[in-house]
Parts: sequence; C-alpha cells; structure tokens
Amino acid sequence: MTKRFRRVLSTKRMNDLSRSSSPAPYSDFHDYHEPIPPPPSYNSIRNIPLVPTAPTDARAIRFRSMLHTLANMPMNWENPGLLDEALRSVPLERIYAEADEESQINQAEAASLGHQEPKLGYQDCLIKALMKWFRGSFFSWVNNPYCATCGSPTQGVGMGAPSDEEKAHGANSVEIYKCSLAQCGHFERFPRYNDAFVLMTTRRGRVGEWTNCFGMLCRAMGLRVRWIWNSEDHVWVEIFSTHQKRWVHVDPCEGRFDQPRLYTQGWGRKLSYCIAFSRDGATDVTRRYVRNFKKHGGDRIRCTEPTLLYVIEEIRNLRRRDLAKPEKFRLKGEDMKEDKELAQNIAIDLALELCQSLPGAVLVPETRSKAEEAGQAAQNDPTRVRGPNGATSRPNPHHRPEDQR
Repeated sequence: MTKRFRRVLSTKRMNDLSRSSSPAPYSDFHDYHEPIPPPPSYNSIRNIPLVPTAPTDARAIRFRSMLHTLANMPMNWENPGLLDEALRSVPLERIYAEADEESQINQAEAASLGHQEPKLGYQDCLIKALMKWFRGSFFSWVNNPYCATCGSPTQGVGMGAPSDEEKAHGANSVEIYKCSLAQCGHFERFPRYNDAFVLMTTRRGRVGEWTNCFGMLCRAMGLRVRWIWNSEDHVWVEIFSTHQKRWVHVDPCEGRFDQPRLYTQGWGRKLSYCIAFSRDGATDVTRRYVRNFKKHGGDRIRCTEPTLLYVIEEIRNLRRRDLAKPEKFRLKGEDMKEDKELAQNIAIDLALELCQSLPGAVLVPETRSKAEEAGQAAQNDPTRVRGPNGATSRPNPHHRPEDQR
C-alpha cells in the first residue's frame, strides 16, 4: 500500500507540474504586448544581506578615519626583533610550570566527569598563567603618580604637550600632576605612551597601557592576538584558542579569561561598538559582548551598518592584500565561522528569554553569574578609579577619549 500511494502521489505531482509549466495561450496580439506589471515592493522584506556602502556624510567619514588609525595599534607588535627582546623579560619556566599544573588538573577533572576533553587546553592555561604573572609582579596600575621629589600623593591639574623625547617614545599626550604637599609643590609628568616596547621599561599605566603591553607579550609568545576597541572608553584583547577553536575574551586589567558578559551583566554598561583589530584585519565583535541589544546595547549612530561593513572590509583587504590565496581563503573561512558563532549567541539568548516568558514556564532562581561576581569584585577594588557604572575611568576631567588608549 505504501508503494502504491507513493506512485499515485508522484504521478499526480508530475501532472500538476506539467500543467503549470505550459504557457497560457494569448488571445491576440494586443494581449501579448500588454505592459508587464511592476515588481512588488520590497520594503517589507527583512534580514536581507547588507551591501557595503562607502561613507558619505562627515560624521561617517571621521569614524572611518578613526577606525583606520586604531587598526594600526596591533601592527606595532609585529617587529620580530623587539618581540624576542620582550620575551626575555618573561619568566618562561615559571609560566610553563603553572600552565602545565593547571592543564593536568583540568584533564583530571574532565576524566572524572567522563568527558573526552577538558574545557581548557594547555594554551588556555598558558594565557591565564601569563596574565597572573603580568598583573601580580610585572605591571602596576597608576591613577595619580606619586611625587618623584618627596613621594607624596599628587593631584591632577591638566594636560601638557609632550616633549621631544616623549614624542619619540610614542606619547601623544602628557598628564600634569602637582604634589599635594604645600612645601614641595613639584609638578609630576605622566606621559601616556602608545609604544608597547617603551611600556616594557616603564611598566605602569592604566587600561590602555596594560592592554597594549600584555597584547605585545602574547604576540611574543606566538599567540594570535586581537586588540579590542570599545566606544565606551575601554580596551581589552582576544586570543585565539587552538583548543576551543574560537576567539576568547581576555581582560588583563581585570584578570578575566573568557567572560565576555563582564561589561554588561557585571558592570551594568551598555555597549555600542566593540571592534577587533589584528594584523589580519578588523571584525565587529559587538555581538560577543552584547547578547541582548534591547537591554545592553548602546546607540550605534556613528555610521550606518552598511558603512561599518564597508570600512571593516576595507581594513581587511588592506591587511590581506599581500597574502597568498590559500591564506586568504583560510581567513575568509574563519570570518564566516565567527559570524555564524556570533549570530548563534544572539539566537540562544533570545530563545532562552522567550522560553522564560512563556506562560507556565519554570523559571530558574536567579543566581549571580561569573560576570556579575567579577563586576562586583572589580567595583570593590580600591586600586581602580571607576565611573558610576563601574567602568574604568580617569581621575582627570581634562582627558580626551583618545588619551585612554
């Protein structure tokens, strides 16, 4: 009976198809030459692919110029000779030993739970060990520098022009501080260096300096690194995990590994743009850090989405123009895979929110996430100067947004 039903159904479908494909006869010549009706309006179609569009208005052109400037930051880490010099400052034996110990613990935990592979690979443990050493004994956080004359605290009084020597070392601006001791009155200069190799000597700073120097050390150890610029005045890095086969969030200032929701759920911030820059190009990774744009998304008004796509493709083509075709195809495949991953992040969160809003849904009791706990710990850290939402801020009101980097 099943075979007979399928045969009858197939015959019916073929007959319907042959009748629908035969052209209808025209009654006369005039009917044949009637004007073709206009196509339907496509204004209601949603989710069509964006077409990259060059910037036209002044604001979008300025944003394009800024992104091209920011894209040069990770290119400063690509000097092999200087990377070898920087690697000599890293206690490799200590870091490898700590990474090996944590890796063995992760493997034992995975085996006890019946998992084939641990959640973190050896490289992931190596990154965490490097970050622990970097924060603990190598780089120091500076809000207001102490007076070099008497060692007393200082107070910010404004900005100053960098000297020729400071310019030569990559300082675009200098903060001026005055000693709080009236008998001293010494003025202390705090150059904001952008050269990671100079920071290897000074070993102090705030968010921009920390991320710049740490990213360069990761490159020195042979890791694939991205520098992440955030329009809300924060920066961090992403490192490609060979074990997890994806880009992983790493914030050396906060000591956080793979906690992309730290800034939204932890700090309570709204993020507009998170752009990743590397020697391979640029990528808009905002969807990794903002899963619910209604709750945690900021206004993306610096340019249109097609214009942002155009600028990102422009930077990618600039970085990859001298690569061999196989390498270009490999990077293109990575871009497509990451875009799918970011889209899945949004879909999963939307599905979870929808399920929890259905009548009769069993809601899981609210618990503090790792991101929220990390954000609370960061807010309680007395060594940071933070804004009202827990974001790292600068104590001097004369700073400009670009000075943070």
